[in-house]
Amino acid sequence: MVDQIKSWLNEVNRKQGVSLLLKDVFFSFAVKTEQDVILVNIKNGSIALDEESNYRTKVKRIELKSEILHSLLSGERKLREAVKHKAVISTFTFRELLLVESLLFLAKSDKTNMFTKIS
Repeated sequence: MVDQIKSWLNEVNRKQGVSLLLKDVFFSFAVKTEQDVILVNIKNGSIALDEESNYRTKVKRIELKSEILHSLLSGERKLREAVKHKAVISTFTFRELLLVESLLFLAKSDKTNMFTKIS
């Protein structure tokens, strides 16, 4: 799952139009699945793994199953829908939720096999 998140982060940073959305945005959050806790930091117009922080210090987080995360990263599902159907637990504000959902949508890979499901 960490590799899928890294691929998504790289795609966000690669697309210049998407990175413009991140200008002057300072936001960090945790993504918690059954197996992993992945810390993400948005600052200075880029998004990256946050290896310096601790999960417990992250006020903003989403908790979900790995298959739900896969469906979000692949564009099969929208984050707001997943929250509405209680497939995702989120502490994001509505604005933060929209930002992350936009990043998920806009940074979808042009290649359909970029996010291959890992068993």
